[in-house]
Amino acid sequence: KTKRRFFPNLQNTSFFSEILCKKIKLKVTSKGIKTVEKNGGIDSFLLNAFNKNLSSDARKYKKSISKASVQNNSKKD
Repeated sequence: KTKRRFFPNLQNTSFFSEILCKKIKLKVTSKGIKTVEKNGGIDSFLLNAFNKNLSSDARKYKKSISKASVQNNSKKD
């Protein structure tokens, strides 16, 4: 008998970043998509997440989002 294997339900999705004003493409599980939507979008999710829990692509997007949000805040002042 073959041992059953459980694979995550991975989806290629694009999230719209309001800070960067562009779409971000990531490979995320279906539960991850729900978590991002629950936390108020990809921007707030990435800014509140720990780097050790993110993929390398997500870390790059987090860095660019944090830079852009700092620049936007300095322009407003």
